[in-house]
Amino acid sequence: MENNYNENENELMKRGRPKGSVDTSPRKKRSDKELMVQPGDNAKITQFNLSLMQLPEIDRGDRAQVEKRIMDYFRMCIDNDIKPGVAGICLSLGITRSAWQLWGVDKRRPGYSDIVEKSRIVMEAIMEQYMLSGKINPVTGIFLLKNNFGYADKSEVVLTPNNDPMGESRSPEYLKQKYLDATYGMSDNDEPDSSDSIDSD
Repeated sequence: MENNYNENENELMKRGRPKGSVDTSPRKKRSDKELMVQPGDNAKITQFNLSLMQLPEIDRGDRAQVEKRIMDYFRMCIDNDIKPGVAGICLSLGITRSAWQLWGVDKRRPGYSDIVEKSRIVMEAIMEQYMLSGKINPVTGIFLLKNNFGYADKSEVVLTPNNDPMGESRSPEYLKQKYLDATYGMSDNDEPDSSDSIDSD
């Protein structure tokens, strides 16, 4: 009798369960355990960031000290099994995230953009590996890549001149002049008023 039941159950599994039947098979455990917080994780991460905050201050005008502090930060991440990030590197340097971004474009700390770029590439490569090996939630990874490393979802639209009702093709130069003339009578040679500038410098 029991064997018949098992055979029927196996047959149902092959064909799919009929409507109204209840699936009593044990649920599979989640495979994304690395995304779940384990006991002690919060304390470990908080302690790590407090230790960054308590690092001795460095002379940020001394390039060698800045490079050493960045390498120390990455080593601390390795030693403590912590994922590196932009906020963490800024905390270790004692600067804000906006200051880090300015360093990257040679503002506020000219001559440091290559240090910032190398650090970004290291963190971007690490993030890429997390994403490729399923070690981070994809939504989180996408957010971090867009926010810190310039990734973007882009759709490009190419505009081409359309044929007019008479079937004549209009050149881009003709269309440009047509729309310039229609804009307050401005011709192609007119210069915009300098008061229109939005540059604050």
